[in-house]
Amino acid sequence: MRISFSQHSLPTRRMAVLALFGTALVLAACSQEKSQVPAGMGGAGRPEVGVVTLHPQSVAITAELPGRTAASLIAEVRPQVDG
Repeated sequence: MRISFSQHSLPTRRMAVLALFGTALVLAACSQEKSQVPAGMGGAGRPEVGVVTLHPQSVAITAELPGRTAASLIAEVRPQVDG
């Protein structure tokens, strides 16, 4: 038995298989089953959480920035006299 595939039939078959697989995936995702528990919930009810209570208070905001007290460049301004 000898089977031959033409150049055009192989990409067409691939597209048909991909379309069939995609349709099956969409139909499986759109099922109406509501009895499933979402992953991670486990049906355990409400989880315990930690609570922190905050109170307003005054806080001093300070910042130390690098700087220099002397100029890095000096410019002299002199008047020009015509005479």
